[in-house]
Amino acid sequence: MEKNYSLDETYEQFRERVFGSPYSIWHDGVQSGILSNVTIGDRGHVAKMLTIGVLDNYDHIAVDAWGDFDPKAGVKLLKPMLGKAGKPEFVASLTKFLKKYDTDASRKDRLDNEEQLALEIDTANSFGSLHALMSAGSFPSWRVASSLLDRVKLSDDYLVRYHASNSLLKMAGKKKAIGSRRRLFRLIISQVKDGEELPDTEQDKKRYKKAARIFKRMLVIRWPYIQIRALITLLMSRDGD
Repeated sequence: MEKNYSLDETYEQFRERVFGSPYSIWHDGVQSGILSNVTIGDRGHVAKMLTIGVLDNYDHIAVDAWGDFDPKAGVKLLKPMLGKAGKPEFVASLTKFLKKYDTDASRKDRLDNEEQLALEIDTANSFGSLHALMSAGSFPSWRVASSLLDRVKLSDDYLVRYHASNSLLKMAGKKKAIGSRRRLFRLIISQVKDGEELPDTEQDKKRYKKAARIFKRMLVIRWPYIQIRALITLLMSRDGD
């Protein structure tokens, strides 16, 4: 981290200095590991700023940053926030963070985490909600899978169906994304005329339901393997502590 900053800087100033402008974050994302080698003299200030980012701003960038900076302290700070109101992208980052770093979580904790993500998916209807849909493939849970299946089947938003489909494919262990699966992709796309999406017809809704049935079959066939894989991942994460 660069040294030319004021200890009185606001969180917004810290965010732009460290992670980039809102446009650059939207366009290029946040550089991975940017806070993994903070000097001792800077750590107190960084911890203060990331805490403000989480508690006062509900900023998903701050949530993700705790993973590079101090995962254990991040779990202590973030775990009590599960279930509290927040922007969709914040909730998605929170659940993903806790799944990865809260290695001592009880079964109830894990179920609560999955439930929170599933609830966010159930109401996914905005750009921010796409974070929840894109995170969901990392949660091998039937509760989360059911919510994704409903989004494919019932949503009138193409992007919601698209990202739900990709997460279902990831959950089922498929490497090819929905865009590379021509027949399946055709089942979830919206009809377009003169560059504008057309309202869904009854035939469109039938296509979406058919896609959801195909995804469900994929999951049912692979579900025992999915659960074993999830258990192995959990055990390995605990052994590494």
